[in-house]
Amino acid sequence: AALGPGTVTAVGVVCGLASARAAPTVPTLLGLGSILLGLLCVMLAGTVAPTGPATLVGDGLFVLTGLLWGFYPVLLHRWRVEPITAAAVVAVLSLSYLVYYGLAEQSRLLAVSATFLAGQAVFQGVLNIIVGLWLWGLAVKVLGAARTQFFPPLIPVLGTLLAIPIVGEHPGPYQLAGLAFIVGGICLALFGQRARRPPAGGEAP
Repeated sequence: AALGPGTVTAVGVVCGLASARAAPTVPTLLGLGSILLGLLCVMLAGTVAPTGPATLVGDGLFVLTGLLWGFYPVLLHRWRVEPITAAAVVAVLSLSYLVYYGLAEQSRLLAVSATFLAGQAVFQGVLNIIVGLWLWGLAVKVLGAARTQFFPPLIPVLGTLLAIPIVGEHPGPYQLAGLAFIVGGICLALFGQRARRPPAGGEAP
């Protein structure tokens, strides 16, 4: 919940500042700190496994995932790729992984129902990859890469809130504190970005 979105946001801030060649505003720094503190609270609320080499490898993979997601909107902005084009390219290239996954996990795939597989195909393949990437790219086009990357920390916020009516899980003190820090930090960071943003043309290329 913490490492992936936190890395995405950090990449966005660093790349945005490097692109604009300007020092960060105080609200941006305070907002980034609040977001990271909130993600830390969410992480602490879910920490149940002991640390060890395997945990470090897992953490490293989450950081790598965050770097990939973080540089995706940065490159979209730099290369001026249309959102639907980027989503189509990623979706088509991702199909090649299904061959490996189908062969490596054939026994597990056969153990679940066809209805479940179809549902995952629609949710993960269509909604998450195609529609999600298209909307992500569209946000980059409208808001710019740096501002867009303050929103991934809302993932654990929305997940925690949706868990209340769907599965009856209510957030604890750490989670509530994390939600407050994340939402407040996003508001501060966006205010800071807006204060630094040029009046007539979005981000500097």
